[in-house]
Amino acid sequence: MDTLKTTLARLGDLHDACLQAIVWDIAAGTLEFRIADIHANLRGLPDYPGLTPASIILREIGELAFDVESGARDQYISEFSVSEAGGVWRAAVFFRSNGKITATYRSADFPDVGFLSLSASVSEAT
Repeated sequence: MDTLKTTLARLGDLHDACLQAIVWDIAAGTLEFRIADIHANLRGLPDYPGLTPASIILREIGELAFDVESGARDQYISEFSVSEAGGVWRAAVFFRSNGKITATYRSADFPDVGFLSLSASVSEAT
């Protein structure tokens, strides 16, 4: 099974993807990133599979930090990366506007890009 790290690498770290919404469910301990097109970095190229909206949901959120310019109309991702240390994952989302969001988490749900159909999602647990 792919990890979120592998999936993000396949998706070019979501470079140029527009973030539609961030949903922080405090009670559930989740942070959801709703992305307009996970293949945005391929737009205009022959390999572009077409508009593919998707969500990445981080579960069992620990530390969370927002440093985002709220006045920006659109937030385009420069890089969405994850790393693991001691059984805890850390996500870092950097925006073109120089803002960023970082979060530690234990598991994630994300699109399965190993298949042609991207309507499925997979879960990753440490």
